[in-house]
Amino acid sequence: MLWVASNGPARSYATRNRCSSSHQAMREKMKRMMNKSNMAQSAGESQRYLARCLMGIFLLIAVGAALLTESCSANREKFDDGTNPMSRDSGLLSNGYPSLATLGEATVKALNDSSFDELDKLMVTPQEFRDVIFARTPDSLKAGLPVEQAWQWNLDTSELAIHRKLEALGAKHLHFLSATVRDTTTVFPGKTTYRNVMIAAETPDNGKQVQFRFLNVVAMVGGRCKVVAFHK
Repeated sequence: MLWVASNGPARSYATRNRCSSSHQAMREKMKRMMNKSNMAQSAGESQRYLARCLMGIFLLIAVGAALLTESCSANREKFDDGTNPMSRDSGLLSNGYPSLATLGEATVKALNDSSFDELDKLMVTPQEFRDVIFARTPDSLKAGLPVEQAWQWNLDTSELAIHRKLEALGAKHLHFLSATVRDTTTVFPGKTTYRNVMIAAETPDNGKQVQFRFLNVVAMVGGRCKVVAFHK
């Protein structure tokens, strides 16, 4: 009786201990699984967060590049080298020519007509020289000359050059071919200057090509060009 009475509760207590241990093991296992799940979820969220950050960085780079390109383009558009016929300076050189070729063609025509006046009209006027050409020339290139003296030097040299060229090539009925810059092309704010523009033409009788130096300095302002000085 005593053995049965004492052994029954003992078995019951052992059973409860085994069940408790089993439940605790299951809880620990579930806890570990949940931790792994949370870690996996956290890793996934970290990856998504990193992806969003990278996309944001790429977007900022793209926007920055677009803004930089636009800024550079705007700066290029703001700089006026004198060759744009749509600029506000398009009327500064009256009766100017849109290209060196058209200016060269007009030069050959004036020579064929033996016209001093037509050649003289290809030059800038005293006012254009003072207010446009000389005003847009850096002081370092003015050699300390006042504008009146610089203009008079240009005028005297050019008139002598016109007379000499008419004696050499006047009334030759030349056919214009091309006008090319032999020396330098210099860009200033609002003006481009061409030095030593060579004219190529051919004679009507045998088609022989001739080249001559006559347009010593040509300036383009507002998409129009005129002679600043003829070469003697």
